[in-house]
Amino acid sequence: MKYKFIIGLGVLISLIVLALATKETKHEYSIYTKVKLEGKNIVFGKVKKDSLIRLSIPIVNITNQPLLISLIEKSNSTLVIDQKAQYFPVSKPIELTLLYQPNKIGTVKEYIILHGNFPEQQLKIPVVGEVVR
Repeated sequence: MKYKFIIGLGVLISLIVLALATKETKHEYSIYTKVKLEGKNIVFGKVKKDSLIRLSIPIVNITNQPLLISLIEKSNSTLVIDQKAQYFPVSKPIELTLLYQPNKIGTVKEYIILHGNFPEQQLKIPVVGEVVR
């Protein structure tokens, strides 16, 4: 009887540990910042096909907390941006550089997504323009 109780307790503890170990983790930040973009879109206007465009994305930190951009996703491989984690102290101006090399003629509707320590946890920024011959 004593051994059945010990085995049952061991199985219960194992199940609890297994449930906690397989639980999905979520990124939580202890410090949040609020950011503001200069515009709703990144607009590059009309450009020629196969040209290389360099765009600056100014971001304004409107709090007195440092900004952490943990990841940057992009919608297309023709967009080139530094995708690793970046830390910006409060006193430093924030500007991300985006390179774009269009390979198709027509209207461009791409986007980048910033993940970081702001309440929304991700900001989707459209990249728009037109590619001509």
